Amino acid sequence: MLTKKEIENYVFGKKDMYGLILFMKRGCPYCDLQLKILERAEASGLRVKKVYYEDYPEIVTEFGIEAFPSLIIVYRDGRYMPIGSGVMSLSEIYRAISRALRIFEG
Repeated sequence: MLTKKEIENYVFGKKDMYGLILFMKRGCPYCDLQLKILERAEASGLRVKKVYYEDYPEIVTEFGIEAFPSLIIVYRDGRYMPIGSGVMSLSEIYRAISRALRIFEG
């Protein structure tokens, strides 16, 4: 089992290989909370794109998003994977990113 620090080092060591997309709805308190949590990761160098359902419903549909907030990871070759929905802590997000990267990298 990896320690929290080892997971963070792995996630940040590979930050140029992926980006995150946060799908949200305006007026959603859970979305606002998730955004605040992700802003801390963003300040540390992770790339996070915010997509509001009201602005881009076709993109939300294309990715099959049914719950808000939802978070997906997009690997540099275009593959993507949902990594969570609902409010996630930063450590939960880092663990989910770490798992997804290991799957992408085989």
